[in-house]
Amino acid sequence: MNLFDRRSTALLLLVALPLFFLPKVNLIGFANETAGIRLDDLVLAGLAFVIGFAHLSLRKQLLPIERWLLGVVGVCFASFLLNKAFVSLDMMPFEAKIFYCLRMFEYFLFFYVGLFLWQMLGLNFVMLSFLWVNVVVMTLQKLGIMGEFNAYGYQADAAWRLSGLASFPNEMAACLNLVYCYLTFRDPEPSRFFSTLPLFLRRFWESFGFLICFLFFAFLILLTGSRISLIALGVTFLWKFWNAFKAHPRRLAIPILAFLPVAIVTVIETITNTDSLFYRSAQLFSWDNIEQIAVVWNYIDPNDMQWEELSMVGTIDKSWWMRLHKWCHAIKLFANHPESWLFGVGPGLTSAGLDGGLLRIFIEHGFVGTYVFYRFFKEIYKQSEMMKWMIIAFVINNMFIDIYLAYKPMSLLFLASGYVYAQKQVNTEPKLVLV
Repeated sequence: MNLFDRRSTALLLLVALPLFFLPKVNLIGFANETAGIRLDDLVLAGLAFVIGFAHLSLRKQLLPIERWLLGVVGVCFASFLLNKAFVSLDMMPFEAKIFYCLRMFEYFLFFYVGLFLWQMLGLNFVMLSFLWVNVVVMTLQKLGIMGEFNAYGYQADAAWRLSGLASFPNEMAACLNLVYCYLTFRDPEPSRFFSTLPLFLRRFWESFGFLICFLFFAFLILLTGSRISLIALGVTFLWKFWNAFKAHPRRLAIPILAFLPVAIVTVIETITNTDSLFYRSAQLFSWDNIEQIAVVWNYIDPNDMQWEELSMVGTIDKSWWMRLHKWCHAIKLFANHPESWLFGVGPGLTSAGLDGGLLRIFIEHGFVGTYVFYRFFKEIYKQSEMMKWMIIAFVINNMFIDIYLAYKPMSLLFLASGYVYAQKQVNTEPKLVLV
């Protein structure tokens, strides 16, 4: 699916790829919102115009994933317009935000960047460059030499929970999940460098490589302090481990028996000595977390967006306590407005961060929207084994973080999807070139 000649493709990549390595800072902010107008938005708006013009000029037939994307955007606008109608009739107490209708469309532009990438560079180059640039940045942050970038600008101190070039630590952790899935489940490619290594080093890497890779990413995610991303990493690793062991039980038995105790001790020591994870998780399994659900549920008024959190009683996990207030408010709001059950209460209505992407999709877009979102991401899921596990890691992260609204992980996901699509279609689709 070529839209441009080689020179034009190179120019578009030159404009688009640096966005992965630039922090996202607002140029124009909006009240009560973390997101505003950013440099990335302006660049992607221009990219959307160019790609849209090429698509129409060549009269390209829409791909299934493009049709479901339009379905997602359509559902978002339908939910937004219904919200406006309900607000005008005093049936809904809060107004939706139109900018959230365009988020997925903006991020999906990186699907086309993935198509361009297949023609010019290769996905491996971008993924490894993104990884190592962020490793360097996170190292500087840990050493106190460099601060962090977020929606409000540059903050000098970032030593507690590291975010790399992402806007917040959980966003960086989700990116690391996706890069790990890429490196672990991609189709193996012959490496000239690997073939030049001594035989014992090649055998060592064949036996221990996927275990070392897991420990490396586990360490990086521990530095972000993201617990749900650590779980996503564990799920993907265990699947890889099980399949590797089934394929080569004799070859891996001795290395695993020797390596696993070291790995377990290393992970435990790292967790207990990482303040951003250990101290935040001290009350995670307290029964008070369950007992306080009814208390918060009865306290929250769904018609009041500016509630104050109750004082914590007992041993309660702070992150759970914060989510409990947000989730109870969102669920009660949805339950009290059956007119919104089909298309949701409206995009962006549940505040800048509900800290639960799956719940947010359902509350803001209803039963119809949830189905359309599911079909959209299913198109990516079935592309390849690599994309399947990227989506699984993505879904796990969305259980407790609004990752589907986070710029960098969504960009990585769609970039990989576009690249995989181009790989699969190169021998079956005639090339149409716009000069």
